[in-house]
Amino acid sequence: MKCGIPDITVRPEGVGAFQAVSEATRSEHMTDAVSVGALWNSLPELAEVPLDGITAHPVIDFLASKYALCRDSDDCSARSSAKSDEFLCATVWVNEETPPLQDRKTWTQGFIARYRGLEGAELWGSDEETFEEVCPGRFGVELCWPAPSTGMQEADTVEFFDVRAPVYRFNDHRYLRPAFQLAKSPPSPLMSWWLLLYSFSMLARYEPRKWTDALDIDKSPDAAALESTPWTQPSKSSPTWCWRACVRRRSRSPNRSPSRVRLQTDLAQSRNDAGLTAAS
Repeated sequence: MKCGIPDITVRPEGVGAFQAVSEATRSEHMTDAVSVGALWNSLPELAEVPLDGITAHPVIDFLASKYALCRDSDDCSARSSAKSDEFLCATVWVNEETPPLQDRKTWTQGFIARYRGLEGAELWGSDEETFEEVCPGRFGVELCWPAPSTGMQEADTVEFFDVRAPVYRFNDHRYLRPAFQLAKSPPSPLMSWWLLLYSFSMLARYEPRKWTDALDIDKSPDAAALESTPWTQPSKSSPTWCWRACVRRRSRSPNRSPSRVRLQTDLAQSRNDAGLTAAS
């Protein structure tokens, strides 16, 4: 059976440009292969126009509270030193049908397990109170975390949520991105775009017929999504990705010698110094 566009995989190999930029921009390092479908669904610009047959978990809208909250007024007035008295809260917006009341506990456990940024989260209230249907196919869930300390200020809560659901592209626009590897955060958006564009470039170069077929608007279910996404206009998107990644870097990475990588496809094999391997 032939693999579709979402099934193409790419993985780091050796030490090359990809690894050097990941280190310089403090992006999470990858060691395993990841599919184009998973990369696509992890990026806010693309998740709303999914590729045909995609099964990976999507990026989630994340609205974080700027201040610590208490479960009731008595807790707030007491201001106990116990960590459990104050909570940091956020609402996640999910694009699927609202689970029935009897299934919400199970759904919540599975949902939290899929997203590294939700580690330690719990429902803010009861199963009935914390789920809100916005419209058919979209609902919100209120979650909370015990505050690491009492009396946290806005800057403290911002730092807390920056680790879990970083701001992306616009101020206060946070997204919860799915993990590609167990117990690891996903690579930064910049490095995820790198992986995605590398995969497409290898497909276009070494399997041009497959790539051309994917862009055929009359035959391909993926053509509209591929042609309408920001990667077709890199001059408009790339500066934002690069700026957001570079302002977070700690220091320049040490000089490294490039390593050759292997492209595994049905038609050809290539070697370059990208530090990546793509396969279809």
